[in-house]
Amino acid sequence: DPTKIGVELSASAQSKIVSTRIRVARNLSMFPLNPGGTKESREAIAAMMQKVYDGLAGTELAGSFFLHTTMSDEQRQALIDGHQLFRGKDRMQAASGYHEHWPHGRGVFHNPEKSFVNWVNEGDHVRIISMQDGGDVKAVFARLSAGAKAIEDGVRAATGVAGEVFMMHPKFGSVTCCPSN
Repeated sequence: DPTKIGVELSASAQSKIVSTRIRVARNLSMFPLNPGGTKESREAIAAMMQKVYDGLAGTELAGSFFLHTTMSDEQRQALIDGHQLFRGKDRMQAASGYHEHWPHGRGVFHNPEKSFVNWVNEGDHVRIISMQDGGDVKAVFARLSAGAKAIEDGVRAATGVAGEVFMMHPKFGSVTCCPSN
């Protein structure tokens, strides 16, 4: 809840911050955790997420979804250079099986400002990212919160699941396949 952020950075402190990025990893309860997923389950996640993203039309979160299998080399490089796209060349991730069936079912979604970005099937099913230049942590967190809720609501609508759509543990919170998350 962004309203619970009580610390405001001074203008001086904010001016020293180049950019702010906050992200969360989420895994969908109706699919196996990666790297245990199949090519078909990864593609099903991407297809479902396309429906979710289509449902964001008309909001500040609306944007475009690009699949690794269909984007041009120029698009791919521009997204990598802009730090919006994962490459799939991490040796540790590859050793753990993250890159099974590469590049199928993998992609990136972003709004035109690239302040709301989602990685699909990089490791976790969805990495939800909010970022912008400067040090306005509250604005970045507010966008992340709104985006995570919109994704959750969109998945619920796309699947008809009434309960929890993300894998959650009652004590530890969000279940991820990457221990660092």
